[in-house]
Amino acid sequence: MSAYQLVAAYGLILLMAAIARWRRVGVEGDVFVSSIRAAVQLVLMGYVIQWIFDLQRIAALVALLAAMVLLAARISARRGEAMERAYPVALAAIGLATVVIVGTLVALGVIAPTGRYLIPLGGMVIGNTMNITSQTLNRFQAEVAARRAEVETLLSLGASRHQAAEVLLRETVRAAMIAPLDTMKAVGLIHIPGVTAGMILAGTPPVEAVRYQIVVMYMLGAGVTLSALTAATLCYLRAFTPDHRLR
Repeated sequence: MSAYQLVAAYGLILLMAAIARWRRVGVEGDVFVSSIRAAVQLVLMGYVIQWIFDLQRIAALVALLAAMVLLAARISARRGEAMERAYPVALAAIGLATVVIVGTLVALGVIAPTGRYLIPLGGMVIGNTMNITSQTLNRFQAEVAARRAEVETLLSLGASRHQAAEVLLRETVRAAMIAPLDTMKAVGLIHIPGVTAGMILAGTPPVEAVRYQIVVMYMLGAGVTLSALTAATLCYLRAFTPDHRLR
């Protein structure tokens, strides 16, 4: 691929940023910065990926995954800035999902504990759980703001904090899970996932590529569900006092 083709592809990002600015939705800055950041990070990854693949010490791999979780939690917590201690909530949600999902697959022998498999697949889990955690934090704050009067009325009528927060939790998790659930519904019919496409382009028989994709799909589905539930539960515990009052 030539430099001209890369620049032409980036023109799509600039076009979307221009449209966002024209519509005054306020995301054009994020679109521009995120696209530049992604390109720089991918170039750096291209230089270090062989070093990562060559890592054989499990302690080094775990440390690298832990650093990725810490960074993902920092990024995700920015979506919950209005909530007190958003970073620990994001860290717990992303970290728990990563440990449970990746740990289980390694224990079952589905993922080999080597850099070639552990880091790319672990990165998929971390990246997807980060996105879902960000959406959960953002949506929970919006639900609290929109339903504060309703929740306080329930509390004043004697409802427990769990009863008053039930609708908040349900709507928060439901909204956060829309994208991953729709993706799973469309996979193979509309959406051809990256793992399948990449393996087929590399010459892997389609049936074998699909088997790997199914594992990845289930891995990510379980991870995002666990992270959404964890983040929503922790948000709920932070939003209500032990004596059943809304902060």
